[in-house]
Amino acid sequence: MNPAIVPVDRRVRAPRVLVVGRAASLRRDRGLLLALGGHTAVETMAPSAAWPLTYLRALRAARRHDAELVHLLDASLAPTGRRLRSRLGVPVTVSITADALRTQIAPSSPLLRDLGRLDEAFTPDRSMDAMLRSQGLDLPVTTVPPAIDLPAAPAERALRAVSSALRGVAPGRLILGVRMPGSSDELRWLRDAVLARLEAAPLCVLFGVADPSAVRPIVRRRGAPEFRVVGGPADDERIAAVARCVDAFVCIPRDHRTSPAGLLPLVASGAPVVAAADETAGLRHEHNAFVVPPGDDAQLVRILDSLLALPAIQRHALGEDFARWTLRAWPWEAPADVYVSRFAALVGRPRIPAELLRAA
Repeated sequence: MNPAIVPVDRRVRAPRVLVVGRAASLRRDRGLLLALGGHTAVETMAPSAAWPLTYLRALRAARRHDAELVHLLDASLAPTGRRLRSRLGVPVTVSITADALRTQIAPSSPLLRDLGRLDEAFTPDRSMDAMLRSQGLDLPVTTVPPAIDLPAAPAERALRAVSSALRGVAPGRLILGVRMPGSSDELRWLRDAVLARLEAAPLCVLFGVADPSAVRPIVRRRGAPEFRVVGGPADDERIAAVARCVDAFVCIPRDHRTSPAGLLPLVASGAPVVAAADETAGLRHEHNAFVVPPGDDAQLVRILDSLLALPAIQRHALGEDFARWTLRAWPWEAPADVYVSRFAALVGRPRIPAELLRAA
């Protein structure tokens, strides 16, 4: 934890918080990092799979620093959180995403029971409350507004993966970055209803692919557009690597109505984005992306063809304008304020009106 970082919102004195999880997870949520700045915040690095060790290390750290609240960076840490809550008598909160709930936690998993015993969930997904209730959980949910810092630098491993995928591509070939949709059926729809109808016939770089072998039969179908596959998650560093070599991005957000946070690194990458989505808290049509209503395949094709027909310098300038607008519109102060306010409320610390704080 960087002690030089100070709280964004001084109207509330944040409680002493013990953070349980990996350092990389905390760094990705700079809003939480800012909210904790200047206060006691300890990271425990034990793998979440070894929950007894994680629990014992967290318990010692909480007692050593007299923690008033424990925050878990991953829902898989819920067993540790439940035991800390019982042993220490302090609130325990958790960061969770819709993707994690869908893919990592089975409906009958014991994790659901442990999650239900925590005090609050923090999430960028506005659908999380309904999703938890559908699982029979009555866990209070706080939605953290989307935010973006400076665009990530491409990781060396990601650059090598992209370079390998594009080996042998002719200079000047139009390249379209395609974020992996949420299902194979959606990928087939994108392939047949959109990409196959483009006049520009670009090479498609499919990224964010967890299992490349599962998509190869789809992208190698005879008569389909030409695809190159980049395995690995669609994290910030991989998006930055792909953005260095594509003329534009196209994506179908996995939950286009409620998951804006994952789109912000894409629209701040410097390459223009076309999204088959509703406008969300992260997307604004012709401000930081071209937003096409879901189901309007013809308009999606028209916008992509028009974008790819522009001179390269115009596409580059457009992508840079989109990135600058995103960085201005979604700073980190808003999520930091949400965290510090909710943490204070959970430990019973009232919010101090700004005018009283100034008077003091």
